Amino acid sequence: MSNSRRVSSRTAHTPGSLRDAESSEEEEDKSEDEGGHGGGERQQRAVRPAKKEPKAPLTPDTLAPIAPGTAVPAAPRRKKTAAAVEDPSLLELLVKHPEEAGNAAKAWVFRYFEDQTLATAELLTLLVQAAGVSHIVSHDEVEEGDADELASRLRAMVMEDGGFEPFSNKRTARGMRAGFPAFWLALIEELHGAERLVSPTTGNTDDFALEKLKDLAVALSLQVVRPFRLAATLCA
Repeated sequence: MSNSRRVSSRTAHTPGSLRDAESSEEEEDKSEDEGGHGGGERQQRAVRPAKKEPKAPLTPDTLAPIAPGTAVPAAPRRKKTAAAVEDPSLLELLVKHPEEAGNAAKAWVFRYFEDQTLATAELLTLLVQAAGVSHIVSHDEVEEGDADELASRLRAMVMEDGGFEPFSNKRTARGMRAGFPAFWLALIEELHGAERLVSPTTGNTDDFALEKLKDLAVALSLQVVRPFRLAATLCA
């Protein structure tokens, strides 16, 4: 039995079959070599960056004409800079930065020398808003208005729309209690230094803003609205 198995195993591998096996192995090796070289060339081609053609400069000759009726895209909007934002009011400044009361008074004096009526309106607006009314005193109210009549209108606004109390409100009380009285003290010192309280020649006061301020403070103190009287008292 063993001899017959040996004979069958020997006869299974004929010379023809061996040649066929060797040729198939050579073809596989050749195909692997060709596949390896081809893959390397593809990798090298993928690594190489593509050459970019230089862009032609934009000139009137290279720009395509816009057809009639074509919508032209709008230019991007520029962001507002700090200089474009309006300056805060005196009340806002004193609420947020009560330590700047002295600088605020000094800056107001400079504005007063530039435009007397406009600066006076700003000062009266501070008093009105400190009294709890969201009102801005106008140029006409300074020049031609009556303090008693203005105080009556302010009281009507509070009765109709309601007011606020900046000296007791949680968001504004701390700044107002510190900055509001400090502003008036600093303002008196600045005006005295500028010789606007007492005239050096006559010895009398002829200051436009203080006269308007005194009239409005007296008119507010006579009203029944408590914030009016409080603001007028602290201002005096």
